[in-house]
Amino acid sequence: MISKLSIEKLSREEVFFLEKNLQNESDALLEEYGVVDVLKDYGVPIIKGSKLLQVMCTRNIDIFLNTNQDLMQTWFDLCQRFLQVRGIRRIHPINYYDYDRDSNYLEKENKGFGYFISFDSLKSNKVVNSKEWDFEISIVNEVKEDDVDRLINNWDKMINDEKREIILRIKMFISPISSELKKLGKGKLKSVEIYKAVLADNVKSIDEFINWYRTREKNLEKLETFNNLVKTKQDKQDTK
Repeated sequence: MISKLSIEKLSREEVFFLEKNLQNESDALLEEYGVVDVLKDYGVPIIKGSKLLQVMCTRNIDIFLNTNQDLMQTWFDLCQRFLQVRGIRRIHPINYYDYDRDSNYLEKENKGFGYFISFDSLKSNKVVNSKEWDFEISIVNEVKEDDVDRLINNWDKMINDEKREIILRIKMFISPISSELKKLGKGKLKSVEIYKAVLADNVKSIDEFINWYRTREKNLEKLETFNNLVKTKQDKQDTK
């Protein structure tokens, strides 16, 4: 687990080099498994998240499939198609159209945003020492934008090298903490929170983000766990 001090010592060039390596590896995986080409048979695939913003820190790719075809049938077809792709041996289909995230059934007038497929543990045969990647695909009839999405979709107007560098440094420190939160059943800390903090609220450092998050997290149990994880990580750094 990389320490805050180590992150702060990295030059901008080193930070961007690490991100570029992840971009190159993700490009190789997308080509190798033909994910985008498969999705194009059903609609318009839109790559979002950290790959779009050029702030990749973890091996994860988010893709929306905007389709005018029947959502459930498209979901079924894609599960079948992807399971026939060599190298994809396990997928995770989730119904976010008929059920919410707490598995409550949604009535007809209140359906959710769509269906979801993820596959994990994918490695590239074209990249030396390739690590495992996760793909997350959302299948929707309409890509709805919230305030954060509108912020992200205007990234070319809002992100410069300085903002990208700040986001990447924060993500390097926060991503392991987010993973621990998820393992402990507290829900992960989403990257969009980092984007919003830096792009909308002008957060400029890891410490500023920690304070920013502390003032906004309403779940006291999650906040307590977050604080403990930050303290534990910082204490380990102090003893090195």
